[in-house]
Parts: sequence; C-alpha cells; structure tokens
Amino acid sequence: MYEASLLTATEADAVPAYRRDPLTDIAIHTFSEAQFMALFHSLVRSTFIRFGTFALVQQTCGIPMGISAAPFIANLFLAWYEYRFMTQPTTTARQKEVVRAFSLTKRYLDDLLALNNRFISRLLSVDQRYAGMHGLYPTSLQVEPQSHPHLQTQIPAGTTAMPFLDILLILRTTPSGDARITTRLYDKRVQPVFDGVRLSRFIGADSNVNEASKRNIFTGQFHRLRRVVMEVENFVFESANLIAALTQMGYSRARLIRDCARVLEATPQAYYIQRRQRQHPEYADLVGLIRQYLARRRHFDSTAVPLELTQTHHW
Repeated sequence: MYEASLLTATEADAVPAYRRDPLTDIAIHTFSEAQFMALFHSLVRSTFIRFGTFALVQQTCGIPMGISAAPFIANLFLAWYEYRFMTQPTTTARQKEVVRAFSLTKRYLDDLLALNNRFISRLLSVDQRYAGMHGLYPTSLQVEPQSHPHLQTQIPAGTTAMPFLDILLILRTTPSGDARITTRLYDKRVQPVFDGVRLSRFIGADSNVNEASKRNIFTGQFHRLRRVVMEVENFVFESANLIAALTQMGYSRARLIRDCARVLEATPQAYYIQRRQRQHPEYADLVGLIRQYLARRRHFDSTAVPLELTQTHHW
C-alpha cells in the first residue's frame, strides 16, 4: 500500500523521501512543493492518447483523460472556484438568498445538479455579475444545460424528469400542492443516440477473472439498485434486467435468482413499507415479481404514477 504526503520544503528536508511504516507496512513518500509541482505538470502535459497500434492523438483542451489523477485534479480545480463563490460577502438579503440557493446545488466531477435555483443561469460564469456578486466557473469552462426530450414520453403525466449520474429524478406536485421526488435507475446508454451500438456491461462468466469477483457482480449491483431506486416497481424491473443481462454473459439464471432471494432476505429493510402495502400485496414477494418480468408476464409502465405512501397503506 502507498500513501503520499505533501510537505513544505522545510518539512521535507527534515524527513526521508521514502520510509516504510513498521506497524502498518505502508510505504510513505514525501514530496517538497517543487517536487509535487513537477509531478503535477508532468501529469497535465500527458496529452497523447494511442488508439490501437497506429493512431496517436493529442488532446488539446482540458485535463488529460485517462490518467488516474484526472478526477482529483478536476475536482480540486472546480472546488476552488466554488469556494471563492460561496465565500463572497453577503451583506444584503438578495445575496444571502443567492448563497442559500447555491448551497443546494450539487456537483459530482463534471455533472452539476441545480434544484430550485433560479439564479444559476445568471451566475454560471465568473465574468457574470448579479446582486453585487461574481459568477461561479471560469469563462473557459462550457457549462450547458442538458436536454432530454425523449424522457418526457417515459414518465407520468404532469411530472418532470431530470437525470443526474445514474439516477432519474422524477418531480411532481400532488393535487394537494405538495412536492414529491422519486427516483428510478437512469442509464445514459439507452438513449436514442446509442441505438445500434453494442455495449457490454459485465465481464463474461468464462472470463479469466477470479471467481469471487464474478460472484460479487450481482450482489454489488443489487445494493446499488436498492440505494438509488425509490420506486419498488422500477427496482423489480431493473433487477430482472440485471439478471437477464448476466444470463446473456453466461451466468446461471437459477443461481442469480437464488442470490437475489438471499440478499433480499438479508436486507429486510429494503422497500419495507412498499412490501407491506394493502393495495399491492404482490410486493410482498419481490422475487416472484422478478420471475414474472423474466417470463415477460409483467411489463414496466414508466408512465404510471407511484402510489402515495401513508400509514394506512401498509399492514
């Protein structure tokens, strides 16, 4: 194992450049500021990419893609601008309102999610000014709003859909005026632009990978689904899709279904309320519903409105 430490020039002179911790057996490398900057410049200048055995392409804009440090460099770069924006003086009521709105705006690497932020378009760029405040990101950074018109035909009427990472946020207002947000799985690879493109999601059962890793594919994906999907029907549908995809890669369907039953039994808190609804007693047997999807006896209606959950809706 390795752990890198950044020290000042004075501190670096006082410790060896390399040492091994006798208790943890961790190799510790220390760098002076000059050494760190030399490594950093080397990384960001590694802009050549080889395709196959004949094409050498140079990336001319942005942080080099493919290097392991790229996500960390990008995150630090953007976080610095966000820090400068959020620490601006807020002496007026409007400035405080702006900061509150941006405190609910979240970013993961290069994906930005802004909910109920009416100031976002006025303050995206550092050269923009509003209410005596400067904008957020450098002018060289292109931040464009996403548009997904094909999603509007796949969600309940009167709702709005917004994808963020692998989640599809579905926002709606109830007849009583309350706001509701539910989530489904979102896979950008099913967009129309990828039609006809062969995409492999998982390693094959006959792949030269250790058996433990292959056995853990379903379990890991199961826990991912139960964490990000709020609609139980979508969870069942996506679990069936997962089993079908793994079956195509050579895995045993019977074993996958047994694994599904096992992990559901080990996580009784998963969709606990939904599995006890009086209106939908079939949700008490999620494995049975998954079998129905696999047999094509049940179909997912993406336009159906999720059932409102109250205390009277479960046993």
